[in-house]
Formats: sequence, C-alpha cells, structure tokens
Amino acid sequence: MSTFSGINIALSALFAYQRGLDVTGQNVANVNTPGYHRQSVVLGARAGEVPGPMGTGLLCGGVDVLGLQRAETGYLDLQIRLAASTQGRWTASQEPLGAVQSVLSQPLEDDLGALLDKFWGSWQALSASPDQLAPRIELRQAAHRLTTSLNTRYSHLVTLQASLYASIENKVTELNQLAAKVAELNGRIAASTAAGRESGELLDQRQQALEGLARIGGVVAYAPEADSGAIVSLGGQPLVQGDMDFALEVGRGPLGEVQLTWAADGLPAQVTGGELAGLIAVRDEQVPQYRQALDDIAAALVASVNDLHDDGAGMRGQVGAFLSGTGAADIRLADAIAADPAAIAAGAAGLPGDGGVAAAIAALRDQALLGGQTLGQAASRLVTEIGSQVNEAESQAAVAEALRRQLTIQQQSIGGVSLDEEMANMIEYQHAYNASARVLATMDEMIADLLEQVG
Repeated sequence: MSTFSGINIALSALFAYQRGLDVTGQNVANVNTPGYHRQSVVLGARAGEVPGPMGTGLLCGGVDVLGLQRAETGYLDLQIRLAASTQGRWTASQEPLGAVQSVLSQPLEDDLGALLDKFWGSWQALSASPDQLAPRIELRQAAHRLTTSLNTRYSHLVTLQASLYASIENKVTELNQLAAKVAELNGRIAASTAAGRESGELLDQRQQALEGLARIGGVVAYAPEADSGAIVSLGGQPLVQGDMDFALEVGRGPLGEVQLTWAADGLPAQVTGGELAGLIAVRDEQVPQYRQALDDIAAALVASVNDLHDDGAGMRGQVGAFLSGTGAADIRLADAIAADPAAIAAGAAGLPGDGGVAAAIAALRDQALLGGQTLGQAASRLVTEIGSQVNEAESQAAVAEALRRQLTIQQQSIGGVSLDEEMANMIEYQHAYNASARVLATMDEMIADLLEQVG
C-alpha cells in the first residue's frame, strides 16, 4: 500500500465520520420536533485496484457514506392515523353537542319541564278561581315564558347549525390545503430520490400532513410509492395521487344538508371519519332531531290546549284560540290573549263559576300527548338524550386519545431520538474521527521524512 493511498483512506474516514457527526447533530437538534424520525449514516468499505510488480492487486480504498437510513415505523404510522381519525370525529362532536346540551339543559327555573309544570299549575289555579282576573294574568305570564323558551331554544339550534356549516367549510379548506401539501411533497420526494439525494425530512413532513388528513377527513388509506409518492384516497376516490391533488367543495343539498363534492366533476364525496364526519353528523342528524323534538312538543301543546280552549269563553264572552303557531319557532300567545288576559276561557260561556275548561287543560299534564309520553316526559327525555350523547363523545374521544398516545410512545421508541444513544454515537464518531486524523498526521510526517531524506 502506497503512502498516498494511506492518505486517501484516512481522508475518506474523516469525511465519513464528519458526516456521522453531522447526522447525529441533526438528530439531537430535532429531539423535540413533532414527527421527526431518527436518521443514521450507512457506511460501506471502499475497494480499489493498483498495478504492481506481480500484476494487479486489490487495495483497501477506505470508507464510503452509502446514504442515510431513516427509522421506519410504517405500521405504527398507519395505526396512529386510524386513531387520529377516530379521535378527530369524537373531539369535533364534543363542542357542538355541549352547545346543544347548554340550550336544552337550563337552570331549574328555566328548565323546559319546569316551565311546563308552571304552565299546567297556572291552569289548575284558574280552575279554582274562574271568576278572577289575577290567575289569568299569572297564567298569561307562565304561558309567555313557556312559548318564549321554546322560541329561544329553537333559535339557538338554528344558529348552531349555521355556525357548524361555517366550521365545515373551514375544515374542507384545511383538508384541501393539506392535500395540496402532500402532492407537493410527493413531487419533491420523487425529484430528490431521482437525484440520489436524501429526503428524510421531506418524508417526515409528509407523514405529518397525512396525519392531519386523517384527523380532519378520516383519510387513512395510502400507498407510499417510491416513484409516484403517496396515494391518498377519500371514500374510495383519490384525494392525492403522485404530485396531483383533487380538491373538495362544500355546498347544501335539497333539504339544506351539507353536501361534499369533488371540485373537478361535481360528484359526491364520501367522508366517514375525522372531524368532518363528526361535525356533519351533529349538524345534519343530531341538531335536526332536537329541533324536530321541540317542534313536536310545541305543536302538541298548541293543538291540545286550543282544542279545549275553543270550547269555553273569556270573562267578556270572547271565544278563540289560546295559542298560535305551528312549531317551536313561531309558537306564541294568540293575539286576543296577549292583548287582554280576560279573554282566557276558564269554563263554558254563560256559566259563572265554571272552571271546567281550565281544569281539563290542567289535566293535560298527565296525558300522553306525544308518542305515548306526556309533554313533560318528552322534555325530560331531550335532556337525558343529549346528556348521553355528550358523555359518549367525551368517552370515545378519551379512549381514542389514550390509544393514540400509546401508539405514539411506541413509535417514538422505534423512530424517535434517544439523547443517550445519540451521545454514544457522537463519542464513537468523535473517537473515530480523531483516530483518522491521527493516521493522516502520521502519513504526513512519513512523507515529510521521506522528502527530507531524498532531498
């Protein structure tokens, strides 16, 4: 082996271990970077040939850096995306369901069931004093509070649906932006691979973007191809394919429901997981159910009370309905009742001291007027159902979060950065670098001695 060959060997070692120190420094610098995967230097022996007196001989040529190896956690990455999709769905449901609960579950004095009890009790009081104006005034006030409460609750649910639509629009915009980012990263990764460059950081960025897509839209199916990049599907249709992305649009269907379509062809897009699925389910399924339940209570109240009230007459002989409206949105006191409480009928016309009509209306409290339930039971059921749905959303979100956290810990144990391990690598590379530098210095001294002797 010639002296100059020894210099080349030592020099290759210096370059290799310097690269190792650089990669170790990169790992340490990103120890707290979300989604970062540990990288390591792949070294390989370099062989060479030189001519000699006995022919061509083999000569050790030093060491080469063959590339960087990124810690792979593909299976765990997929499981984390699945957990992120589930967690996103239930977490997104929690806040709007909590808002529905706050609308339906009021303090005791404003509770819908309590207001109904106050309403029925006022009719009972009127039946005991049918010739008096005072119980009519109290009844009108109780009825006003009840109808206003139904109006307000319904209005809040309508407003909540509108805000949910805006939230869904924002989520679709975010989904489109992440899809475009994945497509752009696919192109950069493909170009980097074709040029023989490392793309570990780009792969980490794509992994983070894919997790974001899973959280928002339940996107979990993808195939990381070396040439074309990640293929991401949404409901069986490609959302990203290579360096191309396909955007979604949000609109309203014929019944006002959320309708997601592909921007390119207008065909329906299916979202079955993630935050979008949670928000759409609350807006288009759960909130309308509660709106309908309030409508049913209001309609049954109007029909049953008016049916009996029409059989009586007020203090000055007035005859007419007690309530007007067709549902929770427009239920209110009839104009004549709102203008004059004396128009409230307690009994039949021309029968002084008759409180039969008022007593019959008061008895509606215990009658099954709505689906085999009293109106009070129907109101209480609303509170019970929304409480159950809120608890389910909180429970499911907590379970998904715990699973995701556990999977992330496992992922980090494989692909994350261990400072202890990196410190050991740093010392190893440093010692190897120092030894190679010493070899190079020794070769330099040998050449200097040789030149001095020749001279």
